[in-house]
Amino acid sequence: MKKLLRGCVSTSQRGFNCLSIQTAGAAFRYSESQLGLRQYSTSHELGRDVNEVETFDVTCGSAGSITVDLYNKSLLTQPTHPLFLYLPSTGTHLRSNHPPIPSFLASDTTALACINYRWNRISVSSQCVSTDLSSASYPSPPPSPALLSSHPSFANHAFPTPLHDTLHAFNYLTKSLLPSLCPLEAPPKSPTKSPFSPRSRYYNPPTPAPSLIQRPLIIYGSYLGATLATSLALTESLLSKHLPYYIAGLIAADGIYDWTHISASPPPPPLDTPSNIPQPTNTLWDISQLYNIRTHLFTSPASTFDAFASPILFFRTAGLHVPPTWPTTTKDVEKVQEAGEVLFGDEEGLIGSNLDGPLQPEIIPGKTITTMDLAPPRKSHLKFQSKDSGIKIPKSLFLISPSLSSQSTTQSTTPKKKARGKKSQDLRLEDVINPAGQANELAEAMRRSVALHELKDRKTWDYDLDPYAEADKRVEVLENGSVNGGNERERIQEWIEESLEA
Repeated sequence: MKKLLRGCVSTSQRGFNCLSIQTAGAAFRYSESQLGLRQYSTSHELGRDVNEVETFDVTCGSAGSITVDLYNKSLLTQPTHPLFLYLPSTGTHLRSNHPPIPSFLASDTTALACINYRWNRISVSSQCVSTDLSSASYPSPPPSPALLSSHPSFANHAFPTPLHDTLHAFNYLTKSLLPSLCPLEAPPKSPTKSPFSPRSRYYNPPTPAPSLIQRPLIIYGSYLGATLATSLALTESLLSKHLPYYIAGLIAADGIYDWTHISASPPPPPLDTPSNIPQPTNTLWDISQLYNIRTHLFTSPASTFDAFASPILFFRTAGLHVPPTWPTTTKDVEKVQEAGEVLFGDEEGLIGSNLDGPLQPEIIPGKTITTMDLAPPRKSHLKFQSKDSGIKIPKSLFLISPSLSSQSTTQSTTPKKKARGKKSQDLRLEDVINPAGQANELAEAMRRSVALHELKDRKTWDYDLDPYAEADKRVEVLENGSVNGGNERERIQEWIEESLEA
């Protein structure tokens, strides 16, 4: 283990300072006043050096290793002290461009573990990329740092590598590091009795088992890190009392929770933004940015249909055909939609489809092959979690920044009901694929799961229970500027305190 003392950066200017960041090849501005962002500081007002960080190497099987930066390690000697898991906005190859850690996580009383996952892929020359996007190139990753050079292909880590990195780091923290910092105490031994006592031979008074103290964990992620943080929280929020930890809460800021529309549709034309609509200064991503980076994150469109890459698929089906290649024009989409002719045969026959082009089946004499047209799939709800899984929906807070498309169409982040008779095809992708639309759809799906599945048995005996009100408390959405006075940081701090007290 190598202990590093990093430089101290003091950000005395707060208020409305904006920190310019570079995310996936495009410049964005993130308002410091709205999310309370600032870097770790060692000013005298904090009373101690919170910038002391210890870096750990975590082996990820045969896929090399990553690092985990642990801040304020000494606080973890108390088994009840919470630990915050921080997933940066992009992979570790863009570490120099990561935004600073939010101020509600950076304090002298907070123990924080930063998981430096890898998520980037060098596009190959044969990759189908639209000519409209050729000018917007993804920044090439810098040379491999010495600390992460154990894997020969460091610069090429597409999904699911970031998921595996996150799980390896989570298991290392919860199963190796935390138990070593605060080991369980052995139960007290009973007093030694005299060998001449008649009770010592036949009676051994039971010693009470020590109660297991569970450490609360709060997972935070933004942008691409929010996708991984959400998948991790949904699948690791266990109800077991025999674990030394529990997921106390999830905070996801401006995440992408559904990649399927991005992978199954061509890039839209540039938006014609009227001059009278003010340009937002804190937009983290927009739809064009996702189209630019999709081939640098996933090897094929099928990878985006993984529920761990698109967490909304834990709660519903995609409702789309999986395209064989990245669509670049509307003709590619029409080809996938119209290619519903699927060949079916018996065990010795051929089963395939003509999505990749004309299919030339090998006709076997004596075998019957029939064709049928498959209609486009429809979205349908899924039951998550299953009854005996031991998983519950974690207390969640989704933070969203207003985007240009949401400002030009509506002033509210609450999705409106679709007008009767209006087809879903009439909706623009820009109206759905934005930070507000993605967060609200996932939040509604999680609330539905809490109200209909998790609280189903409790409703039979708790007559005062309002399952939908309980679901609204469990899953919340907070937009920047929605709190009176703009005190989002104080509201987030209150939410953290409520989660730790629950």
